[in-house]
Amino acid sequence: MHVPMSKSARRIWTVVSYAGILALLGMFYQIEHYSRHPVYLTGTALSLVVILVSLYYLHIRTGLWKLVHAKTENLDEREMQIVHNAVRQSYAIFGVICLAVIFVSVFTYRGDTSFGILLLWGLIYLAHTLPSAVIAWTQDRV
Repeated sequence: MHVPMSKSARRIWTVVSYAGILALLGMFYQIEHYSRHPVYLTGTALSLVVILVSLYYLHIRTGLWKLVHAKTENLDEREMQIVHNAVRQSYAIFGVICLAVIFVSVFTYRGDTSFGILLLWGLIYLAHTLPSAVIAWTQDRV
């Protein structure tokens, strides 16, 4: 399914998507270390909903997920160039983010494996969605 979306709408959904990831990590960290207060549990659930909705609207509905994960023989010259540039840019960004996460983790490690697993899940989500998010952010037409 490919539903056109304006560049500004794609940018908003990109921000919403990654804000949802950060909110989920923050809420989960609060639950793990401080309190299982219903506000944090509700915030965690809402963050998951935001992530899933933004994944659908930004990546699935626009066809960006399919574009980025398509075989090269199914892409034309222009699409290959767009995907190549997006992958190159996104993995440069991803590398910096991973180094920052490792650096912060080394100095703040508390032995909490469940938060580390969620952080790893967040990095995997980032690795899979960042190329299509770069396309959504930079291209006028998708």
